[in-house]
Amino acid sequence: MYNKEKTAPIRGGNNLKNNTIINPEQCFCKDKIFSLPRQERRVYSLLSDGVPRSVADISRDLKISDPRGIIRDLRKRGFCISDIWIKNEFGNRFKR
Repeated sequence: MYNKEKTAPIRGGNNLKNNTIINPEQCFCKDKIFSLPRQERRVYSLLSDGVPRSVADISRDLKISDPRGIIRDLRKRGFCISDIWIKNEFGNRFKR
């Protein structure tokens, strides 16, 4: 069926296996941050420090119910956000 271990390609066609980061220099997003809605701006500023975070971490820190939708919207706007699959001690997988 589908290979879920692939990450979404970023501008230029590269697949990054990095942690969840945003690199404005790489995707030329410096001008776009000021035109973002409030919640998208909050998620962008949280992820822009380069610290890997799960959806639960983002929800807890920003008190946002569904940050996955906001991250999807940021990717549609052209922001470079990459993620990786992590296995926990019980063998379950989650994205970070």
